[in-house]
Amino acid sequence: MARSRYPHVALGKEYIREVLNGRERVCHNALLCFERHAEDLEKSKTKEYLYRFDEEKAERFISFGELLPQCTGEFYGIPFKAEPWQCAAFSVEMGWVKKKDGYRRFKQSFWFLPRKNGKSFVAAVHGTYFLCADHEPNAQIYCGATTEKQANHVFLPVKAIIQQAKGLAKAFGIKAGAEEIKLPDGSCFSKIVGDGGGDGGNPHLAILDEFHEHVTRKAYETMWRGMGMRRQPMLLMITTAGDNTESICKQKYDTAVRVLSGQEQQDNLFAIIYEADKDDDPFSLETIKKANPNYGVSLKEDFLLDTMSAAKADIAERNSYLTKQLNIWIQAHNAYFNMSHWSACIDNSLRLDDYRYTFGKRLSRKDIRNGARLEVNPLRKGVICVIAVDLATRFDVCAVTYFFVKANGDGVNHYYVFNEYWLPEETCDDRHNPNYELLDTWRKTPQPSLGEGAMVLNVFPGAETNLVELARILEERSELFQSSVIIFDDWNATAIMQMLQQDGYNVASMAWTTKHLSPGMKELKSAMLAKRIHHDNNPMTNWMMSNVCSKQDANGNEFPRKPDGQNSKKIDGAATMIMCASYTARQADSDLITNHGLRKI
Repeated sequence: MARSRYPHVALGKEYIREVLNGRERVCHNALLCFERHAEDLEKSKTKEYLYRFDEEKAERFISFGELLPQCTGEFYGIPFKAEPWQCAAFSVEMGWVKKKDGYRRFKQSFWFLPRKNGKSFVAAVHGTYFLCADHEPNAQIYCGATTEKQANHVFLPVKAIIQQAKGLAKAFGIKAGAEEIKLPDGSCFSKIVGDGGGDGGNPHLAILDEFHEHVTRKAYETMWRGMGMRRQPMLLMITTAGDNTESICKQKYDTAVRVLSGQEQQDNLFAIIYEADKDDDPFSLETIKKANPNYGVSLKEDFLLDTMSAAKADIAERNSYLTKQLNIWIQAHNAYFNMSHWSACIDNSLRLDDYRYTFGKRLSRKDIRNGARLEVNPLRKGVICVIAVDLATRFDVCAVTYFFVKANGDGVNHYYVFNEYWLPEETCDDRHNPNYELLDTWRKTPQPSLGEGAMVLNVFPGAETNLVELARILEERSELFQSSVIIFDDWNATAIMQMLQQDGYNVASMAWTTKHLSPGMKELKSAMLAKRIHHDNNPMTNWMMSNVCSKQDANGNEFPRKPDGQNSKKIDGAATMIMCASYTARQADSDLITNHGLRKI
């Protein structure tokens, strides 16, 4: 009976049962999506639970979608057909409603799918249904994108569908123009290219297609804030994986994973994720099938096998294969450091204060004359502290690395690394800065490893870095950690170096050349692979490490640089780590530890 009344919902139920009992292999996060649904069904039987599952509303949405003709490829003109996995996902997304008023539960919907897995169908059916059939007066439907071409990937298929479906256009009085689709009641479907079109919109549905290409949070926040007056709006995010691991898309992906796993509760977020799991063999047909729910339908086996073979043979093809076919997040295509190796070196227990040289308060001269001595920190026995500074006066980030070097007895060093960052307040407040959203987040994000109340990003009042205050901080840290040397990038650092040298601190400058930096780059890469480096998972440092590319000379020496044409991708914190590693690599052949004064390394 249920199958005859709601056949698409029943097909989705069957798919979910197969997933939950293990007969249908899916990735872990897709499994969690359907486990969450099953758990919510049980919760809905209680009076306290705020939501119920409405099969009729889910069926209505999917049935409407199957009335729409396809407008591309070999199936042009033939109505869409929802696959079992799509019936399951649509049912969960559209079937859950609030008990008190029957309005939709989910206001944000995150679809994370590899290429050619029906994303066009997802966008088209949402756009057309919310425009015509969702009983929302004066519905405003926006397709947000970073480029006109990208916006047209959603807008033009919807327009073509409406032009083909003559009965649909006639029934609702739809007028499809070059830039906008309109209904007589004022409802419209429009493209929004750029930052979200200001704050004046009132979207009933906002579609952010290829969400991974959005560099900033602006479009997302503008659309989301504009939905406050709607009864049951939806922000629809459809995407594959990308290479910007600090993007709003990656942040939303991470949130979705936490929600699906139960680590975080967001009742208004629906998420469906298909991808290869962490331990899967990327060159296995079983992995491809698991990551691609439309395998054998819109994705042909021959095509997937060809792309897999090309990725095996050519490293230049590999990242595209990983992101587009397996939906795996990667770092920039020409990045120097392997971020999976870097992630494997995280130690969330690290605390900078644990590496101070002595315990107790500073002794007075009288105490010292009377024989008082401070207790040396046992963690610091045999450990050398090196501090490196990448100085910036206004627009760039001022970065400081505290680099603790410990030999294990066989000539191999382990490194314990902490970074601090500063920017002038005016730079942080500049909304035209392409990194504004990241900087604004980091200045409000605690970094427990640096001490109680410490933030990822520190702010100097005014428009410039306060060199006097920075010198005070460096002197304090140098005494606390008994640093062997404070190293500066040799550009524009003479003034602060003189301040420190006059106060008796050992300072040196390092020339920004391949000769001086290549040893550090190679040593850090080797240390990551061997897990000899230990870091505190600072998000700003993680971002900067992922941005480091390399320019190699004829002798195989490496020089750190930003990705081509991407000046906003900062590497300052990585640069100071490289300086410390280079200093350490050359330490055995120099007498830098004992010589004081202004020196070049």
